[in-house]
Order: sequence, then structure tokens, then C-alpha cells
Amino acid sequence: MAIFHHAIDVHAARDAVWRSFADLTSWPRWFPWLSQASALPDERLADGAPFCVGGELELHIAAGPLGQKRVRVVVRECERGHRVRWTGSLLGVKVNHVYSFEDKAPGATRVTSHEEIEGFAARLLRGAVFDRIDREAHESLARFKHLVEAA
Repeated sequence: MAIFHHAIDVHAARDAVWRSFADLTSWPRWFPWLSQASALPDERLADGAPFCVGGELELHIAAGPLGQKRVRVVVRECERGHRVRWTGSLLGVKVNHVYSFEDKAPGATRVTSHEEIEGFAARLLRGAVFDRIDREAHESLARFKHLVEAA
């Protein structure tokens, strides 16, 4: 199993950070390996929220030499404004991804991304490949921080 874990402190209230995160149209701006993210229609979605337990997201991801791949992930947990977890798979790779949002001080929020990847291809995530994915996960959080703080 490969694990990617990163956290960053954002100088904004948790509600503002969550609103930015819940805006799926912004995801490609802070995670450029993703060209599009959308919530699949679900009557359980309310108030424009893209996440509900059992709901699905469709992610269009750059998969290296395989080109763009469409991945559907299922939301397994959602505590609005605090935490969201989804799982999905592509080509034998299983992903479990959690984002959490924690008040750190008045007007500051810690955003944590924790992703576990398993399956046959996860065993190939070593050396330079692991380092590249890990670096992109870190840089994506930095871009997200900048996006939120610039708003």
C-alpha cells in the first residue's frame, strides 16, 4: 500500500475553506492532474452540496501514458465542513481518500489530505514515481491554500 499524507494551515475560517473545497469547478485549478470534477445527480444532494454518503463523484484524471481517465468515486463518509472520504478504483488500483478540516485558531483551518492506494499497481509506486505523486499532493494543498486565501 502507498500512503500520501499532507496537511496545510489555511488563513481562513473553516466554513470558507469548506465552501471553496465543495466548489468542484475549482478543483482543476489547485489539482492540475484533474481536468474536471462533478457530482453525479443524486436527490440526496441538498443546498448545492456536492457530497452525500453514497453519492458519486466523477473525476477526469491525467493517468500518465494512459491519457485521461474517468474515475467514479463513492462518498463513504461526509461530515459537512469537517470531513469527507471517498473510495474508488481504476485499472486494479483502489483508492481511499480523506480530506479533513480542523479549526486551528480564529480564522485558521488545518486541511489534511490522506490517501491510501492499494492493489497491484500500488506496488509500482516506488522511488521517483512515488516521489512525484507525493510532491504533487503537497503542491496541490499549497495551491488550494492560495486559492482560498486570495478569495
